Amino acid sequence: MIAKIPAAARPQTQAGAEAFSRFYMEQVNRSFVQGDPAPLNGLASGSCSVCGELSSSAKELRDKGRHHQGLSIEVTSASANRYDKEVRSVLVSIEQHRVPIVDMDGVTVDHTSADKGAFLATLKFDGRWQIARLQVAK
Repeated sequence: MIAKIPAAARPQTQAGAEAFSRFYMEQVNRSFVQGDPAPLNGLASGSCSVCGELSSSAKELRDKGRHHQGLSIEVTSASANRYDKEVRSVLVSIEQHRVPIVDMDGVTVDHTSADKGAFLATLKFDGRWQIARLQVAK
């Protein structure tokens, strides 16, 4: 089952691509907070290795009975890097917050690291947006 994609992230437009990229990263955060990869289902193509790693991280949290306690990833901006017939890519800047990683009893077992960074999301549109490739931007 695919997450309910917000109206702003549905059109095949530059603004739609930017909104979808922001939404995808918000879903990554949701999957970590829930300790469940389900919020990411159907949002990225199988060829996106970084997307697979993010989903695997959420699955690992679930398998260990853990989750992030709070907003660990905050999208600070999402703007098109390139948007034309050949390439549709969005630079997504994030702030990663230090939050507790807790077990099923709410006991802190670790913390996430605080950092800032960016991802370059390359998207494809086939009736709806999907992340085709996600790269850590330098």
